[in-house]
Amino acid sequence: MPAFLNFITASRRAKSVDALFETFIEAMRSLGFDLINFSVIAAYDISSVHWGFGRINTYPSAWRQYYEANDCRRIDPVARCATSTFRPFYWSELDRILPLTARQRRFLRDAQKAGLHNGVGIPFKGPMSQVAGIALATSAPVVKELPPLDLIVAYCNQFFDVFRTMVAPERTVPKSAILSDRECQVLEGIVMSLTDSQIAEMLGIKPSTIDSHLRSIFRKLKVRNRTAAVISAQKMGLIDL
Repeated sequence: MPAFLNFITASRRAKSVDALFETFIEAMRSLGFDLINFSVIAAYDISSVHWGFGRINTYPSAWRQYYEANDCRRIDPVARCATSTFRPFYWSELDRILPLTARQRRFLRDAQKAGLHNGVGIPFKGPMSQVAGIALATSAPVVKELPPLDLIVAYCNQFFDVFRTMVAPERTVPKSAILSDRECQVLEGIVMSLTDSQIAEMLGIKPSTIDSHLRSIFRKLKVRNRTAAVISAQKMGLIDL
C-alpha cells in the first residue's frame, strides 16, 4: 500500500502528460509489467488531440510493426474485449469471454511468440460512448509473482483520472450563456428529479419564480426543454451531474 500511495502523490505532481506517462511506466514496471499499451479511442472529456491507439506503447518494436502492417486492430481480441466489457480481464480468459475466431486465437499465439506474456486488460468505460483502456503484459514468460488484479486496477484508475484532468478540453462559455447562481441551482434541482414546488421550497422562493428562471435558462442556452438545458449546461461546465 505505501507504494501505491507514493504513486498517487507522484502522479499528482506530474507537470506534463509525458511526465505522467513516465511515472506510470515506472510504476507498472515495479509491479512486473514492462509492456504497456494505453489507448484512447473516444472520450468527450478528453481533448481529441490526445486520442489514439497506443498513446503509450512499450511493446517490442517488431510486434508493433507486425501489428500495423497486418492491420491487427480490426481483429485484436484484447481491444475487442476492452470495448465490450466494463471489467478488467486476463488475456487468458478471452476464449471464455468472447467467441474467438481461429484468426484471433492465432493472433494471441503470435503475440505470445513475440514476447507478450501474462496479459491483462483494463478498460475505461464512461458516459457518451467513452472508450479507453490499458493493456499490460510481461516480457518474461514466467514471473515469480504478480500483484492482484484489484491493485493493478487501482494504479490504472489513478493514472487515468490524472491524465483525464490534464487533457480536458477547454470549455468556452459564451457570455450570453452564463447562468446566475440561482439558475444553476434550479437546474441542479432538476437533475435531482425534484418538482418545481420542491425546488422552490429548497431555494426559499415562490414556485412561480421557478418558471421565470427556466424561461431565462432556455433563452440563454438556446434550448427548448429541461433535459436539453441540463445537458447543455453540463457540457459547458456550468453544473456537475
